[in-house]
Amino acid sequence: MKSIFNIAVVATILGFLFVSSCKKDVEPTIAEIHVVSKDGVPIPNADIMLTCTSSVNRPCEIEIIGKADKNGVYTKEFDLPMVLLVTGAGNILDSQLVNVLPDTQWIITRDTICGFTTISVKPEQTSVQTVILYDCK
Repeated sequence: MKSIFNIAVVATILGFLFVSSCKKDVEPTIAEIHVVSKDGVPIPNADIMLTCTSSVNRPCEIEIIGKADKNGVYTKEFDLPMVLLVTGAGNILDSQLVNVLPDTQWIITRDTICGFTTISVKPEQTSVQTVILYDCK
């Protein structure tokens, strides 16, 4: 009787080991947004806002605000898949040296550019979308 009990205990332990070793690794659900100008140049430190899209007349409960990194990329991990509206805005700085020495001066101009798109964040994948920024009007 004792040997049957020992066999049952060993079989149960081996069953638990087998089931736990077969557990599937779950990939994270990630949204990766690339922010570029109309010429394809990455916009560093661009402002990003993610909001929900809904076909039902309900208020939006998702509003995520962030900044792109120095390469113009913003990454966010989500628990669930969803469709989001992506709004981006950035600045393009340009400098120009005018006049002749010694009466020179630097003229710095700053243009604000903006744009929007949607992203479908898929479960257990990295969803990549590019938002192209144009002159704001």
